[in-house]
Amino acid sequence: MSDRIPRRIVEAILAEVELPDSAYERAYRRYHDLAEWFQRPEATCYPFDPHVYAQGSFRLGTVVLSDEYDLDMGCRLRRGVSTASHTQRDLKHLVKADLAAYRAARGIEQGLEEKPRCWRLRYMDELSFHLDAVPSIPAEQAQRLGMTLAMAAAGLPMPLSEAVAKYAGSITDNRLKNYPNLSPDWLVSNSEGHALWFEHRMRTVSPSSAQGFLTAGQVDELPVYRRKTPLQRCVQLLKHHRNAYFARRTELMPASVLLTTLAAHAYQGEGDLVPALQRILTDMGGKVHASSPRVPNPVNPAEDFADRWSRPEGRQLDLEGNFWAWLRQAQISFAAILSSRDAENLAGLVKEHLQITISPERLGTSVGLGAAAVAVSPRVQQLGANAPRPWCQE
Repeated sequence: MSDRIPRRIVEAILAEVELPDSAYERAYRRYHDLAEWFQRPEATCYPFDPHVYAQGSFRLGTVVLSDEYDLDMGCRLRRGVSTASHTQRDLKHLVKADLAAYRAARGIEQGLEEKPRCWRLRYMDELSFHLDAVPSIPAEQAQRLGMTLAMAAAGLPMPLSEAVAKYAGSITDNRLKNYPNLSPDWLVSNSEGHALWFEHRMRTVSPSSAQGFLTAGQVDELPVYRRKTPLQRCVQLLKHHRNAYFARRTELMPASVLLTTLAAHAYQGEGDLVPALQRILTDMGGKVHASSPRVPNPVNPAEDFADRWSRPEGRQLDLEGNFWAWLRQAQISFAAILSSRDAENLAGLVKEHLQITISPERLGTSVGLGAAAVAVSPRVQQLGANAPRPWCQE
């Protein structure tokens, strides 16, 4: 019985950080509604064969509870737009036209917000979402071939490298000098390929069933969220701990894609949640390279997910140092939480390190620590909501 307790502890925590089904369903309806909007014959983008797809944590099934949810969406124009015929600004404003019309038709009050690489549409109702729509066009054949060879050289199987490279796209960025001019020099991204790589790292999809994932439809479905692999659930735990650790200094947070990629590299196909979490916490730091690129994008190895560490602002904020400090604390936090066998002590640890409030009684019942432990346990000192925590950045 006792060896089941750590798993029950983790499951009790995950029950508190997982989105309710209603939130996923709301996100799905909004994503799908906007995807269908782009595919209307009267849409500005319709002649260019728009392909709309989910990106980021909703695509991967690694969302955690938050005050506001970020639904990333790619909008790829697959025909009639190239780096020779359109500027990055042209492409971005083609997508803007349909987003603006959608906002007006759906009565969304807040204006469309421009970000360097995307347009942000903000829904403000009983469940707050902002949707970031990233315009793109297919990458050139030579770029896809180069990415294929780079992935294979980095150790990815050639069939998977070839399949992943098919999804590469050229994206816009209004910070670049060539943004308003015709130029072949666009940034290349591959969020769909990264999702496929992440699925590969889950090691739960057979090669035959993976082929179905490779077939992109006109509108891709959001992932099935009721069934989670240990890798997905571990990423959720890491992200929630990160959010709690950096709650007062959110600008110091390591990006979700960085944590997700390191965790996926460290994961070795463990079928049980606790060994998977322990392996990831132990090994993910070793997946950071000593030289640039420090954390390569697995589907575009020339891209560095940790590039902010070396930028002037990143050095000033010591983003790298803060990443290592967070990882050390995550190892300490989860070791303490998983080894606790006292309901009241456990409730205190979960509150202090994860900012999750669960009563000792409920924890005792769900984890199986027993009522006696609740009755006789010494109370862990609780920190006030505004009190400084020794492990949290001030």
